Amino acid sequence: MRPFFLSVHSLSRFLDKELEAESLIHFRYVDDIKVACKTENDAKKAIIQIIQTLRTANLNLSTAKTDIIPVGSDKFKNLLKEFPPLLRDIDNAVHNKQKRTINYLYPKLVSYTKQVMKQKQQDFDERLFRACIWRIVKINYFKNIDRIDLVSIGKKCLKLLYSMPSRTNTLLRFLVLHKNRIYVQDALYELLKDAVYPWQEMLIWYLLIQSDKIKNPDILTLAKRRVRDAGYHEAARNYIYIFLGKHGDYQDRTYMANLFPHTQSFRAQRSILISIQEYQDRNTIYNSITRSNSDPILLSLVQYIKQLSTPEYVDIDKNIASDIAFS
Repeated sequence: MRPFFLSVHSLSRFLDKELEAESLIHFRYVDDIKVACKTENDAKKAIIQIIQTLRTANLNLSTAKTDIIPVGSDKFKNLLKEFPPLLRDIDNAVHNKQKRTINYLYPKLVSYTKQVMKQKQQDFDERLFRACIWRIVKINYFKNIDRIDLVSIGKKCLKLLYSMPSRTNTLLRFLVLHKNRIYVQDALYELLKDAVYPWQEMLIWYLLIQSDKIKNPDILTLAKRRVRDAGYHEAARNYIYIFLGKHGDYQDRTYMANLFPHTQSFRAQRSILISIQEYQDRNTIYNSITRSNSDPILLSLVQYIKQLSTPEYVDIDKNIASDIAFS
């Protein structure tokens, strides 16, 4: 029988050891893993093994992002397709921090990315597009790189959020470069109004938390409404707590502070503690946790927050699109 590839996403590093113990040949990059199997039946067994392993860590396998790919299929051929030399040259320049070379190659990369964008839908190579935009993001780690208009690429990413929700994380990594731009905030608001997946909504709020200023007031109105909806799914609401902690007003922070004593969920408690950093009576809650010798994670979070010179709402890579970048 022909060999198969099993494509699996959203895994943790600990899975490597489990797969090695089962003599399963696999290749992993962050949370993207490929498992090589001799037969389709072996691939199915590998899926079962992965599901069982993940469950021991209270994790789930995303069925929407899992696929058995036969050798010789178009999808398999795409996996093996080599990227153009331009991307390899950029990788080398970025790795070696050769800013002169980066400045020379950067316009070529943007131009090439725009060519990829123009492909017809049936021919669109989203794997190549993602490879291009991620390299653009990495280039923005550097200071003194010539700036190029990326709005058309950003708009393409926004469109793909609808048609390729499973790629939301990658697309938003690019859009963080324009996190303060009105065209991004307007489009994300329209997406939030629709029936997006809860995990996709979480990632969108995460980007909006990183924004320095919310220029679309409708986003704030939506956040205020959803955070007060007790029946709204908790995962997204926890991110909205933090969003309103940073971008909301005194009434929002007061509302969340009053919620804390009645909140049972550990994740919600943690999100509220982060959200009230700028609440004037925050120490009333923070000190109550310290006095009660509460959960050690919550206690360490409070201790960390209290020593901050300025509030922090997300653990982000501050090098990207900032002044604190590679020299």
